Amino acid sequence: MWLVIGLVLLAIWFIGFFFWHLGTIIWVALLAAVGAWVWHWVSHRTRETGH
Repeated sequence: MWLVIGLVLLAIWFIGFFFWHLGTIIWVALLAAVGAWVWHWVSHRTRETGH
């Protein structure tokens, strides 16, 4: 019985850990995409105005 409870808790912890890391990866990817877009836009704008 304790083994089953331990395995269930381990599974819940593992799933939570996995999804937390998945959320972190998604946030990092979003920030990287936004940063790349802003950098591209700024470099494009500065090239247009000739600064």
